[in-house]
Amino acid sequence: LQPGGLLSGWKLLLGSSWYCRLAVIWVLICMMTAGVQEVLMQYLQLTLGFNTRDQAQVYVVIASCSLAVKIT
Repeated sequence: LQPGGLLSGWKLLLGSSWYCRLAVIWVLICMMTAGVQEVLMQYLQLTLGFNTRDQAQVYVVIASCSLAVKIT
C-alpha cells in the first residue's frame, strides 16, 4: 500500500460531485439490499419456520447467484 492512499481516495471522492453522488447512491443501494434480505429472513422464519441452517442455505444461494451475475 502506498502512503496516503486512503487520503488520496477521499480527495478524489470529495473533489468531484459526480463521484460523491455515485458513492451516496451506492451506499443507499447496499443499505436497502441488506434490509430486504433481513426482512426476507424474518418472513421465512415466521411463515415457513426456517432455522439457522435453512437461513445459511438461503445465503449460499444468494451469494452464488450474486457471484454468477458478477462473473457474466
